[in-house]
Amino acid sequence: MGMKNIDNTDESGLRGRLIKNVRTMTKEETDKEGWAAPAQALILDDSTMLYPSRDEEGNGAGVFAIRPRRQKGFMLFLQKIPETSFLLDKVIITCRPMSKEELKKEGWQTPAHVIILNDNTKIYASRDEEGNDSGALFIRDPMGKTSVMITITEIKTPGVQG
Repeated sequence: MGMKNIDNTDESGLRGRLIKNVRTMTKEETDKEGWAAPAQALILDDSTMLYPSRDEEGNGAGVFAIRPRRQKGFMLFLQKIPETSFLLDKVIITCRPMSKEELKKEGWQTPAHVIILNDNTKIYASRDEEGNDSGALFIRDPMGKTSVMITITEIKTPGVQG
């Protein structure tokens, strides 16, 4: 697929971008990924498209999980929200790896990235609409080049001290 792996906000070009549209991926976009079902996509002010995958390999559409700044209970899943205008014209402040506390709160084992908006809304890529684990955030730039946000984790080899 020729996909680039990126692991920080500066490299992703997301910081300071506005969300201008929320929509379902088209059949053409879904087919390009080789997926059976489309994902919801966030379209930014420079035409960059953000969309969730089940995993970093792109093995299927994921879902966006959203935790609005004032919500204390369960996260919301974008495809189940009838009105998404609350996301429009919000600015991406950062896109960073989830903290251990955030992973614990969501009940997830796999490290992932979180997008933080200017109103402190958090957006995660989830593996599925039940929030069973994190997914991966894919970024398609205006030129059609796709990147995936990866989370670098420390790998420990048994018996090796480092």
